[in-house]
Amino acid sequence: MKRISVILLVAVILITTVLLGCSPTTAPAPATTAKPTAAPTTAAPSPSATAAQKWPDTISIASFPKGSIAYPVATAMAQMISKYNPTTCVLREYAGGAPGTTAVYNGDVLTFLDAQADYIADYWEKGKDIRELTGNLFVGGEAFAVRPSDNIKTVKDLAGKIAMTKTPSAHEVSETNAIFKAAGILDKITQVDKGTIADTIPAMINKKIDVFWQAMAIPAALEIKQSVGIDWLTLTPEEAKAAVDATPGDILWTAPKWVLDMYGFPADRKVNSIAFTQGLGVLPTMPDYIAYGILDALYTDNRIQAQVSVSNLIPDITLKNAVTAFEVPLHNGAIKYYKDKGVWTPELEAKQAKLLARQR
Repeated sequence: MKRISVILLVAVILITTVLLGCSPTTAPAPATTAKPTAAPTTAAPSPSATAAQKWPDTISIASFPKGSIAYPVATAMAQMISKYNPTTCVLREYAGGAPGTTAVYNGDVLTFLDAQADYIADYWEKGKDIRELTGNLFVGGEAFAVRPSDNIKTVKDLAGKIAMTKTPSAHEVSETNAIFKAAGILDKITQVDKGTIADTIPAMINKKIDVFWQAMAIPAALEIKQSVGIDWLTLTPEEAKAAVDATPGDILWTAPKWVLDMYGFPADRKVNSIAFTQGLGVLPTMPDYIAYGILDALYTDNRIQAQVSVSNLIPDITLKNAVTAFEVPLHNGAIKYYKDKGVWTPELEAKQAKLLARQR
């Protein structure tokens, strides 16, 4: 009997072994010293995609109003951010640098495309704890606009005139007052409040003012050109230097051909003035992956430049330029992005540390 039981047990074991050998379940691979094969090649998820569940359904960014030089760029930004990140980006318009930056500090918007000078003043003079994604998304060349029929040729000729130059934008006030002072007419010109370009256009056409200070590439200025004509004053080297010295983040600038073409000026026409660098200010509490995702959406394959160059509006929006002129500390997520793209250098690291030292 025992012998029969043993035979039956052996038979059961053999049958079980055969059945297991036919099972579709893959047996564990035996240990091997062979070099492992590479995993199948797949597209690496973007840093923002790895944290997709943390992106809000909707985010907001701020811009100057439609008709400003920044508006087409901010519109393209919102489109790029929405397209390449798991969120919908909404554009909100603010009539001036102060309202836009305040919206960032209050958390109403994630970022605001504004003259870097405003962020510099807030960081260094007002002690705001802010960061930038880029200090130089693009530059906005500014100049004084006048009516050709008034025969105003220089800044000195503005003595006794009415200038629409009083504005909530700190950098514009700094620039224009420095220029007027260098020209010796600060106490000889009447400065009136400047709202938006929507206020400037009728004031200029109806001759309520004689001059205004504006970004030259602003499309809305063409409405003035069509009605009463428009000319732009060139600054003397002393006037331009005074404005740049008074306004950190500004640079010397000469109107390029594409701007001259907007107004039908000959190629040899010179308009020497200044330009402000446009930065993207954010709170330091913004998640790193969102900061990274915004920049990745804009600069991968130079998407933002391709979007705005349809109208030849703003040239030279490049990754290299993005890190050349920041004067407020960059956000940690932005630094990670620049490091990953190979444009971050030891010199920039030292500059970042120096800027952060203000808070220590």
